Amino acid sequence: MFICRICKEEKEKSEFTKKKTNKTGYRKTCKVCDKKKLYEWRKNNKEKLRDIGKRYYDKNKEKIKSTQKKWREENKEKIDEYQAKWRDENRERTRANSLRYQKENKEKVNEYRRKWNEKNKDKTRTYQENNREKINIWQRSYTKQEHVKFRKRANAKLNYHVKRGNIFKPELCSICGEKKRVESHHHDYEKPLDVIWVCRKCHVSIHHNLGG
Repeated sequence: MFICRICKEEKEKSEFTKKKTNKTGYRKTCKVCDKKKLYEWRKNNKEKLRDIGKRYYDKNKEKIKSTQKKWREENKEKIDEYQAKWRDENRERTRANSLRYQKENKEKVNEYRRKWNEKNKDKTRTYQENNREKINIWQRSYTKQEHVKFRKRANAKLNYHVKRGNIFKPELCSICGEKKRVESHHHDYEKPLDVIWVCRKCHVSIHHNLGG
């Protein structure tokens, strides 16, 4: 049994960390007090710790990256499981962060999407072919959501007035000015007849810039 010189409590040897340089072979303070002391030091020396961490990283960058890569490869299933669980428990937070990032980095996000789509056409097509039933189930579920029904009603009303000749549908995109097949874009679905006519490419760009 030893007495901790900080809390003055008598404790078992197992409650103390081993230290060969001491006569007893153990530290003079218990593990609980050591932990509290370390916590306080870290709290009062954040800048110093940050600086130490940065210097160490700069000096051992390749070694750290190699170790991290090896760990990720050996624990892929564990990482995927943790990430899936975290996303499931933080859906609203994840969506809010994603939308905020997209709004703050519109050009970067659009450029990334364009390059990814160009590079992964075959991958996208293969996924769609192999997951047709899964995609159909998701689409059926999506169309039942109230905001989707509201949007469909607005489009149906617009199409009715276009067919009746009450609203003119132009041949030119109102943004790029090119003669293409145009589609309607609503700024507000509560005003179903208030739209701009744009080509598919410009329509997608509008929604990317709006963050959705």
